[in-house]
Amino acid sequence: MNASRQMLHETRHWWVRQQLEKHAGNSILDVGCGMLPFLGTMNRAYCEVVLTDIAPRAGMVRTPVAYDVCTGPLHRTFEVILCSEVLEHVKEPARAIHSLAQMMEPNGTLILTTPQRGSPLELLNKALSICIVRRVVSRLYQEHVVHMTHINSMTPRKLTRLFKRAGLQIVEQHFCGLYVPVLAELGGGRWARIAQRLEPFIARVFRRLLWTQCYILKGGE
Repeated sequence: MNASRQMLHETRHWWVRQQLEKHAGNSILDVGCGMLPFLGTMNRAYCEVVLTDIAPRAGMVRTPVAYDVCTGPLHRTFEVILCSEVLEHVKEPARAIHSLAQMMEPNGTLILTTPQRGSPLELLNKALSICIVRRVVSRLYQEHVVHMTHINSMTPRKLTRLFKRAGLQIVEQHFCGLYVPVLAELGGGRWARIAQRLEPFIARVFRRLLWTQCYILKGGE
């Protein structure tokens, strides 16, 4: 994987792992667990770990429960819920957020990440739906590049409205994943290291350049 793209995922994973350890407790629900990138951290930090995914994959260390968050909440609550890189794939994000809120214990914690609409990488992803653009970018990367199936990336303003409707309060907001077209493709590992150092400054002055928006949310008492 291109060094810049790898860095985009690593910075998000680092933030999520930090939050999982910070909010360690009895029970956690991972909604949309995918390939289980956070399982090791959750096993160490929580007594009970429940994994769910809309399309569980066979042959993994643990098989998740098949669950679509847009169909409504599970019939129980959790101290902590993780929902990382899920909302951009669902048709009804408001319903998904409402389900997440209903599964939180009183004063529970929701750790949530999703791409930021209008960021350079999301704009490039839209362009990748065009075949000739994919071919050009694949040549720059010197590897196969696919169009990410993001059907519902949202702005922070829209997300904040959906959180409020669901009765959730933002405790912490964080932005990460600096992507600059051309530099990201051609700069390799050197640009990835520079981008990582620039992220805190960019987050303060022009956060729209950053790919991922991250939230810590609390439910009602």
